[in-house]
Amino acid sequence: MTLRERMTMATSKQPLSVREVVEAVIKAGHKFKSADPIKSVGSYLYGPEGKKHFKRANGKFSPLGGSAPVSTNGVTGKPAKAKKRTMSAEARRKISAAVTARWAKQKAGKK
Repeated sequence: MTLRERMTMATSKQPLSVREVVEAVIKAGHKFKSADPIKSVGSYLYGPEGKKHFKRANGKFSPLGGSAPVSTNGVTGKPAKAKKRTMSAEARRKISAAVTARWAKQKAGKK
């Protein structure tokens, strides 16, 4: 069994941190060649190959397409999508005028 398969099995029940993934993989019987297994698993999970197979939320990893819900502030499931905020033309004009006035004041002070 490969390391990726063991990590997928370990994270399929619930999202785990890198340290918890390493502990679960060692319990499953995987022998690391590296002296620092946390570093090697972390570099895999945060790297391009790990991003293909695992998703991360709140510092915990779960398999992509897996059944493990990712907790966000105690609520399981997908986080609510934030509404796009738009600024009125009047507000943009006010900000532009304030910035222009600030620049003019700065330039006048440098002479």
